Amino acid sequence: MLTNFIVSATMFILAFMFDGNIFTKVIVDLGCRPSYILSLSPKIYTIVTHMYIHGGILHLLMNMIFLIFIGMPFEERVGSKKFVLIYFGAGTLGVLLNALVTYSYPLLNPDVIGIGASGAIFGIMGAYAFLHPRDEVIAPLGPIITKVPVVLVAVVYGLIETVYVLFFVQDSVGHIVHVGGFVSGIYVAFLLKKYEPVKKEEKTDLGIFDKLASTDELKNILQKIKKEDIPEIRNVWTEEFMKKVVCPKCGAKIIIKGNTAICKCGYKVKL
Repeated sequence: MLTNFIVSATMFILAFMFDGNIFTKVIVDLGCRPSYILSLSPKIYTIVTHMYIHGGILHLLMNMIFLIFIGMPFEERVGSKKFVLIYFGAGTLGVLLNALVTYSYPLLNPDVIGIGASGAIFGIMGAYAFLHPRDEVIAPLGPIITKVPVVLVAVVYGLIETVYVLFFVQDSVGHIVHVGGFVSGIYVAFLLKKYEPVKKEEKTDLGIFDKLASTDELKNILQKIKKEDIPEIRNVWTEEFMKKVVCPKCGAKIIIKGNTAICKCGYKVKL
């Protein structure tokens, strides 16, 4: 997001101070045309640079709003490394697919310039819905901005863009790039999930927790632990439980050392 804002601010400053045509020059050189990719002298760098070029403040803000609402929680979920791989994987594959589709249909113009981060953002949306469909995000759905399951956001926007592509709608929006980025994001996420090392989740014996739940508050927290399917949230509730638990023998505060609960009276239990 910071890089996108810096690039746009630099273009505005240069246009104001030196050359009013800087926007056109930068878009032509750093935007991505299908003809730039599938030509005898391809400008391969444009499959990346186009993601940092926007046509105006509104274009930039719309993309960055989606990146905040969907990208930030997704990065917290999967980590920065996977986020970067999916973001750039979807952004680059999206324009490559767009080039292939454009050259496959004579009615499409191979010299139309594509700019903006929306292909990569659609990839993040698709990957998020694929990996964590039950997560809720804040997103604009029509005229309202509300918190909804990410899979609903992905289905709505994915279907809209697919309809535009199927009917060959010709406007100033890169619908093919959006669909290509969406599908590519799911594909990259699938590969990352398929080939990542399998970690065996160590489950806590909740029967031990039943013995430690000596108050109504602890019993309520324990029920949340038992019902929660998302490991990260379950771990948070487990930590909260252990902060409030007391020794069932003497009532003193229990200390957690590693995976063992210990009391000064000698009571000890492995979690």
